[in-house]
Amino acid sequence: MQANAPCLIDLRADLPRHKTRRWRTRPVEAIDCVVTHQSIGSAKSASPGTLTRNMAAYHVNNDPRGIAYGRNWPGLAYHFCIEPDGTTVWANDFEAVTYHTGGRRNRDGIGIVVCGDFDGPGHKGRHVPTPEQEKAWFRLAQWLQAEFGIDVAKFYGHCDAPGGTMKAACPGYVVFGWIEQFRGRE
Repeated sequence: MQANAPCLIDLRADLPRHKTRRWRTRPVEAIDCVVTHQSIGSAKSASPGTLTRNMAAYHVNNDPRGIAYGRNWPGLAYHFCIEPDGTTVWANDFEAVTYHTGGRRNRDGIGIVVCGDFDGPGHKGRHVPTPEQEKAWFRLAQWLQAEFGIDVAKFYGHCDAPGGTMKAACPGYVVFGWIEQFRGRE
């Protein structure tokens, strides 16, 4: 990694994982885009990494009653999580093909989730992204662009990632504005 990497808390080995399921893998050379999401979940945390751990448990666990709790996935669906205090958690290896957006964007994309429930088309959120999250997102985006040589035009929101399952309200108006600003860098 380059020296200008963002400050990351590496929880890749410590987050909840499914007992038997594993992510498919890819060569890092296959990575050519970044897709940003919102968690639609809590934006309050007692300590750094707590929201990420809770989200990972939700993605891994499966309710035996068959109701809508958990996903029964191999692990957390994102490579990075940005918590409200700006803590950036590294959650999965780059080689992991996670389930963050569907279709080919899972195979060639890095998934970032900004923790919170933000306003977007057809969705009234409960939170506003924090200035700390904005600063952390831009620093992470700049590092990923430099690390992988990703064209700024290939930084997407879940709402506009071609070849994926587009979700209109994701990542929300404010976070999507960050993406548009970043795209305008070149």
